[in-house]
Amino acid sequence: MGATFAAFSYFSPIFTQVAGLSEGAIPILLAIYGVANVAGNLVVGRFADRFTIPILIGGLTILDFALAIFALFATIPAIAITAFITIGLFGVTMNPAMAARVMRAAHPDPMVNAIHSSVITTGLAVGTWAGGWGIDAGYGLTAPLWVGLALAFLGLVSLAPRAARQ
Repeated sequence: MGATFAAFSYFSPIFTQVAGLSEGAIPILLAIYGVANVAGNLVVGRFADRFTIPILIGGLTILDFALAIFALFATIPAIAITAFITIGLFGVTMNPAMAARVMRAAHPDPMVNAIHSSVITTGLAVGTWAGGWGIDAGYGLTAPLWVGLALAFLGLVSLAPRAARQ
């Protein structure tokens, strides 16, 4: 979640100041992003319990790719928008797989879900902060995209031991 929100929190200035889109385009893009989130959740939610690790690995890989493409081609609106929609399809939609992994790792208990929600919220805050730090450090408005890519890559690295056992 931190990887997605490192970028998501700064999509508006990236689109208006880097890609050159009008401010009026932002609500439309965010609506499209929301539809992509719903579509991704509908698909991932059906398979998250059976294919948890492959979904997380595939989703994080695609998220890394989309963030890199967005960062590299942020000045080209068509490519930036396509990458943005891809992030919408795969970024937040991995949450059902993450929840399935947490529930499988711990005995079902009301606190497990509360802790999972707290970790998600922490990821949102840390990702947003890290993306802003990249801008504040002088790396430009595409810095949050690179920060998101780095966080998603760390997520992939964290799955490597589990993937090796399967």
